[in-house]
Amino acid sequence: MSTQETNQGMKSALPQESRQQALERLREDLQGPFDFSIDREAETQHFHMQTQFVHMGFDGKRTGVETYLLRLRCIPAAISGKKLDEYTCREFGLQLNNGPLTTLPTLRLFTYQFDQMSGVLNKGPMFGIPQEPFLGMKDSLGNQLPPDICYATYNSFVDFHALTDVFTRPMKYVKGIEQLKSIGDRIVHPGAFNEAPVSVTGVVRPGSVFRNGELTLQLKGRQPR
Repeated sequence: MSTQETNQGMKSALPQESRQQALERLREDLQGPFDFSIDREAETQHFHMQTQFVHMGFDGKRTGVETYLLRLRCIPAAISGKKLDEYTCREFGLQLNNGPLTTLPTLRLFTYQFDQMSGVLNKGPMFGIPQEPFLGMKDSLGNQLPPDICYATYNSFVDFHALTDVFTRPMKYVKGIEQLKSIGDRIVHPGAFNEAPVSVTGVVRPGSVFRNGELTLQLKGRQPR
């Protein structure tokens, strides 16, 4: 019994010391500067994104919930030898309200090459994502999906690339996330006040656009004392 108590006393002292050392290192690290100019490693990447839309009525009560689950694999151009990074949808899950979680067979192994300028400065679908697979989709139970759900599914891919390939990757010729060096730094992203096409056949009319307001990136956190 005495040996066990001695060991416990030693164990409780060591973690306390380790925590103090870890806090000191954290304080030093938070002083910066930070370097966000380093891009991803040229290796196969796997991503998982979950999006949930909560619909509210005029009385403030929930009227519906949609959950979208996106799993993507990226093979960088540096590995594949292709001109652009290639993305493959490994699986797309969909849940409407409290219904069963289904998948969308049409998007299984759906592959495309990400083009940041496509649909923005150059002609073509937004970010190079073909729209055809998203038209008239059915879920894994054979249910026909309404047009607005098909559009939201397509938009999940667009949002994914906006978050992971536009706002959070360093920019070469304009100011981007690499400008953030210390806690409190803030920039207006070059994507601010731009328009992006949102038309999808049979859902949103040609010529329709989404207009951004001010898009800011800020490095938040508590200043070390």
